[in-house]
Amino acid sequence: MKRGEGAGTAGDGTVPDRARIAELETRIATLERELAASQERYTELRGQVEERISLISHDLRGPLTLILGHAESLLSRTSAAPDNERLSQELGVIVSAARNLNKMLTQVVDATRLDLASQPSTLREVDLAASVDDEVRRTRRAYAGRTIRTHVPRNLPYVYSDPRRVAQVIEALLSNAILFSPSGGDVVVTARLSGDRVALTVRDLGVGIAPEEQPRIFERFFRPDRLRKLIRRGLGLSLANSREFARSSGGDIVCESAGVDQGSSFTLFLPLAPDLPAE
Repeated sequence: MKRGEGAGTAGDGTVPDRARIAELETRIATLERELAASQERYTELRGQVEERISLISHDLRGPLTLILGHAESLLSRTSAAPDNERLSQELGVIVSAARNLNKMLTQVVDATRLDLASQPSTLREVDLAASVDDEVRRTRRAYAGRTIRTHVPRNLPYVYSDPRRVAQVIEALLSNAILFSPSGGDVVVTARLSGDRVALTVRDLGVGIAPEEQPRIFERFFRPDRLRKLIRRGLGLSLANSREFARSSGGDIVCESAGVDQGSSFTLFLPLAPDLPAE
């Protein structure tokens, strides 16, 4: 055996620096411990944020629910009396504002939980046609005088998603279609099978989306300057939250518009429910 060869020789003929190797191994072990501590601290902080969000939501919803409940009760008792027309109108303003505040609170909580990746979901079979019917009825009551036309097949296949989130997304798309159609015009809801997904489209004839606005339409808090005077309520979270919810169950939302004053179409894609074995 020649000098310099042996068990301690590296593949390229050099002798490894054992002290350097030991130093690197110690450094790696230290970094692993620091990473584990950081992950533990992150989990702890995330839990604290989630707890505080839940407490804030609970503390705000309590009085808000009381305000809304009493206002609705008073409104139902005064609306039938012709001499209380002005009072009914004022109570109607309170009810509308309370409902809007409750919706914004829900959107903020949902957005925070999405950031924390702690948004609870219960994925199961969902009758999308029935969900559309329910949300259309609610929207018609909330926006009396506006026309919503539906073309949703009764035999539409079930989708696989969170039923509560599906209802929220449909409600958001319907509300946006009406709010951004100030001059009226029909809102049309259609559904079709698209490969292994169901596509639900909500189309309006409203203000439309300019080409430069379309890449940002799903950004949080985004609202074009030209629409800020038209729509003052809301936080600009509904579309962002809706797309995140859709994607969390393997779906998506896309938008289409020919431009300003050309209306808009928002299509919700949701995966088909899997074939489950008979019990």
